[in-house]
Amino acid sequence: MCVRRFLCIVVAILFGSNFALASSVTVLFTHDLHSNFKPAPQKAGGFAALAAAIQAQRQKSPANVLVLDAGDFSMGNLFHTLFTSEAAELRLMGELGIDATTLGNHDFDFRPKKLAEMLIRAKSVERQLQQANPNFRLPLLLVANTKIPDSLPDMQKAFAVYGVQDWKVFERGGLRIGVFGIIGKDAAGDAPFASPITFSDPIQAATNAVKTLRERENVDIVIALSHSGTHVDPSHSEDEILAAKVPGIDVIVSGHTHTLLNKPIIVGRTHIVAAGSDASALGVLKLNVDNKNILLASYIVQPFDSRSPADAPMSELIARYEVKANSEYLAPFGYQAASVIAEAAFPFEPLSYASANKKEIGLGNLIADAYRQEGGKYCHSSGMTPSNHTLAIVPRGTVRADFPQGVITVSDIFRTLSLGLGEDGQPGFPLICAYFSREELLRALEVETTIADFKRTAGLYVSGLHMTYNPYRMMFDRLQTVVFDRGEDPRALYPVVMSLYTAKMIGVASRLSHGLLQMTPKDRNGIELVGLEKFIIDKDPNTSGVQELKEWEAVANFLKSMKDTNGNGIPGVPALYAQTDSRTVAIRSWSPISLLWPMGFTTKLIVGFVLLLGFLGTIGTRWFMKRRKKCAILSS
Repeated sequence: MCVRRFLCIVVAILFGSNFALASSVTVLFTHDLHSNFKPAPQKAGGFAALAAAIQAQRQKSPANVLVLDAGDFSMGNLFHTLFTSEAAELRLMGELGIDATTLGNHDFDFRPKKLAEMLIRAKSVERQLQQANPNFRLPLLLVANTKIPDSLPDMQKAFAVYGVQDWKVFERGGLRIGVFGIIGKDAAGDAPFASPITFSDPIQAATNAVKTLRERENVDIVIALSHSGTHVDPSHSEDEILAAKVPGIDVIVSGHTHTLLNKPIIVGRTHIVAAGSDASALGVLKLNVDNKNILLASYIVQPFDSRSPADAPMSELIARYEVKANSEYLAPFGYQAASVIAEAAFPFEPLSYASANKKEIGLGNLIADAYRQEGGKYCHSSGMTPSNHTLAIVPRGTVRADFPQGVITVSDIFRTLSLGLGEDGQPGFPLICAYFSREELLRALEVETTIADFKRTAGLYVSGLHMTYNPYRMMFDRLQTVVFDRGEDPRALYPVVMSLYTAKMIGVASRLSHGLLQMTPKDRNGIELVGLEKFIIDKDPNTSGVQELKEWEAVANFLKSMKDTNGNGIPGVPALYAQTDSRTVAIRSWSPISLLWPMGFTTKLIVGFVLLLGFLGTIGTRWFMKRRKKCAILSS
């Protein structure tokens, strides 16, 4: 017995390192790639850098690597104009060797019909490529809480053809790893074009997936691809809530909020990891398993810079897609990706500043002014000049990238306003022009004062008015002054230019405010029209059909209209947009007058409730005193 025990110890010492290798896995992860095949100007990364980094990690331990993505792989720049025709995102993710991904909210921006077409096209591309390389595989698509109704048979067929699953078990390094994908509540709310697709409760879907993977599949590790995100306020941090409520998850790859975590957030036994966005970094997580105990061996988010190696074959593929995007999408607009539209002699305030500080920035104001000027040309209102009274609103979340200092190209403009699909089936949300009453406008502006506190992407950039508000006032009643730049419209209906996406999100704002921010789009005669497509701007009414004015196109036209300030033939962006314009000003005051006046609906409701309680309390006190006095007289 002693000899046998001695031999076991010797074997363990000699081969212990091999045992450790057999019980470890390296998880490489990305999320929110947003079609960023090439990096933005003055930034690094892209799919060529990502490919080189993944290959380098695979060479270290080829059999132990699992590559995962947490959704929003599309919608970010001109490459996504090939979403349906080429299935470019999934094809290149296959080239990267990504094993599985999930659907984010922006992957539904193309609407169910186009998403279904893309999935069918992707499988066709896969079959073609496998003729030359039998090992080529597209990433698996894991979506546990996305529900396709019977009214969408094409979408159901596409899910079946592509092989969409709730979860999948992978084997790496001798371990069984269960992976599932979900979309969070906030992301689902940001997917208005997914309808009639619905999303079930992510907590329940995760609970069901974990139960199946643990009990039926007997996995060693459970990983969630969660397009939900984290937040500085734990009460709004969906993936932290998920980890607390579903403790059977070992790792959450956290997408949606574009967070970069230099160390994991640990909730119980769950590690929440995130690697930023736009293919700017690769997350590397190494786990060891010792008798079912998951041990964090190492974790790093590897950022890319100008020195990062780039994979040559991937670069060649990207160049071919760039030629296609130019010829198939931009050429009909009379543009090329590299066309120089304007130049800025100053650096713009970054979007990160606006997000962190909930403030207006020059770029946001520029875009709002572009909507107002270019879209306002088509806002017809009998008896008044549209430019005098037209307004524009732009939600922060629809501005997707910064403008560079120096030359600004068509590619830069499209990247900044890259979202969506028009009713014409072409990428890029169109602008609409609809009319609203003054009261409706004031309700809309409360989005900036209240909803932006817990949903920063909902904040507004405005053109045509200046506003002040007190953030210490009652929710949905924080506005104090609104001054229209060209004076009040005596007719009480104002033409407002916004994107189709923004108009769709009005319903979301109404729900978040429990109906307090309800707005009803109307035509210039005050008639409510069914269907927002009725309000889409037609830039060429003399041509049959609707020639949509796209968001990015309006900004390009606006920039082209600016003056050449240095004689080099390139329009110059005015210094006005180098900083804020005090269009939205927070005036923090605990003064009773400031807190109560002017008194809107919610303040009236609360004040009325307090007064009612005071009145009832007074009546109750008097009744009690009388009763007590009467009892005292009777007892004497």
